[in-house]
This record gives sequence, C-alpha cells and structure tokens, in this order.
Amino acid sequence: MVLQNYITLTPGVPARLHLVSPRVERRTITDPITRQPKGVNVLVFTVDELDGRPVQSTFSTLSDKLASALKPWIDDGTISKRTVIITQVGQGFTADYNVQGPLR
Repeated sequence: MVLQNYITLTPGVPARLHLVSPRVERRTITDPITRQPKGVNVLVFTVDELDGRPVQSTFSTLSDKLASALKPWIDDGTISKRTVIITQVGQGFTADYNVQGPLR
C-alpha cells in the first residue's frame, strides 16, 4: 500500500481529482535561483478522491497558471461539485496545465 499524503502530478499523465476545502497558505520556501528563503502564497486543497479511488490527501500548487484555471470554480463554489482533471505539460517554470472540470 502506498501512503500518498501529497498528490504529485506527473507530466503528461492526467490526474482525476476531487478537490475540497480550497485555501491559501503562506509558506517559506528556498528560492531555486538565489537559494534564499522567501515567503510565498500556496493554493492548497484537501483531496478525497484520486483517479476514482477514495483518498485522504493534500494537493497544493505555487503555479499562477493552475490557480487561475481553478479560480472560477473556487469563486462560484462549484469546485467541490466537480471532478477536476489536471494534466501537467512540461516541468519547472515553463510547466503548463490542461484543466477540465466536469460536474459530478
């Protein structure tokens, strides 16, 4: 049994997530360029379903692109009524995200 406390996206592989309890958390990370600590806002969700299986996990992102794609559903309160399919394209700073959010 794999204990997956945090959901990690694999580039090119769609992940089907049921996201609940969206929140923004302040975290301190090490800047990958300067190697200095800095504060960042992170969009965090509780995940209760992954690829059709029940889980108790967390998904978070620093990506403005991904946060912007999810924002309309967070703002209108329908994020928890959707199964969100996220496919990461590329890696690092150039990563992009294909996001689909069909209603459950």
